[in-house]
Amino acid sequence: MPQFSPGESKVAIATFSVKPAGLACTAELWLSRDGTTKDATSGAIPFTSTGADQEISLPITMPDTKGTYRVNLDVLSDGQLIGAYQAQEAVVITPRLILIYSGSMGGILWDATIWGVAGTPVGIKEFDVPMTWDLPDKTFVIEFSEFAMPHSLRAGPYLITIPEYGEYTWDANSKTMSGGATVIDFLPAGSYQMTGIVTEIDYIGGEEEGSEAWAHIVKVSSLVGGPLGEVAPYLAIGGIDQLYIDTGYGGEEPPFPVGTYVTASLTR
Repeated sequence: MPQFSPGESKVAIATFSVKPAGLACTAELWLSRDGTTKDATSGAIPFTSTGADQEISLPITMPDTKGTYRVNLDVLSDGQLIGAYQAQEAVVITPRLILIYSGSMGGILWDATIWGVAGTPVGIKEFDVPMTWDLPDKTFVIEFSEFAMPHSLRAGPYLITIPEYGEYTWDANSKTMSGGATVIDFLPAGSYQMTGIVTEIDYIGGEEEGSEAWAHIVKVSSLVGGPLGEVAPYLAIGGIDQLYIDTGYGGEEPPFPVGTYVTASLTR
């Protein structure tokens, strides 16, 4: 079944004949979930019959509510219903984001992940291949990556709000999205003061003797200098509220036991 986004505007082309020629008629395309309620309609579109097959353009805006809708077409002349049709296929309204990737960070393939949302991507793909997600909300957290040798390239995470569901283009060079979408970088370039609590301890083995060091996983409780107020509700998604810190200290005991509150200066 065809899928569309809530509020998406389309123009359907209906082909049918009305005889005899010269009749003043109207055609109305309408969508309905229950078969009777007009959840979306083109309104009455006037035309004059030709007596043969003719194409009528019927603009319609998709319903705002997610669901499956039957497609109906009514043809009237002089206020009387002279034809009623129903399409074989229904249409599905789903809150979709269709994302096109533009530009490059220097890789050869691209991928993206919207945290906490199922669906594509299913793996790296060429730059001209878009991705589609079913979104629960118009505000979401996304991270981009490109495949390059020897390492992958990453950008984000970003907190993005789109004004409407539908198709957008991400510009990898300017880090912006088309269509009036707002983009907030979780950690734009700059300096920050981070406060948090040590939740886990790790020991990093180095390639050379004496290069081992302790590392800590710190759950962030405050971050001064970044757009924390706007991104705070989303910090826990994908673990962005945790930092992995290499202390560079290789003594017998970790410098900060679990439960220690720490403050660190971060530069990005």
